[in-house]
Amino acid sequence: MVSLHLLKYPTTLVRYDYSKKFGIDVPMFSHLREFEINRIKKCFPELIFDLLITITSKDEEAQDFIKGIDALPDITKAAIEEQIVNMEKLDIEGQGFKNYKKQRLSFYKVGSVIELPKKERTRMNKLEKWAIENDHLESKLPYK
Repeated sequence: MVSLHLLKYPTTLVRYDYSKKFGIDVPMFSHLREFEINRIKKCFPELIFDLLITITSKDEEAQDFIKGIDALPDITKAAIEEQIVNMEKLDIEGQGFKNYKKQRLSFYKVGSVIELPKKERTRMNKLEKWAIENDHLESKLPYK
């Protein structure tokens, strides 16, 4: 079944660092990440997997797909940071900033924001200001 899917969607096996074009918000299209390709590789005899890779490398649709991706500009660090902040805002909207902050401090194994790495500390301060302005300090969920 997997082999039929891979033959139908040859772009699935294209090894490409999509994060350099899309950051952390890679669009949903028929592709696999490196670790997923490696996992699938273990399901096939080497000769069969190599044949699937050869088919992918010669497939016109797969080549056009990669040419289109390559034509896109690389994402900037500022755009990636914006993606991260937007993702964190969604998290804060659900659990509230205070819970978010507690989790981040625990993740970094520190007791206060000042002990966070500079980039994380800057992001935390920006998110706290946003949470205050948008009434997201406390969780709106019925449980905490």
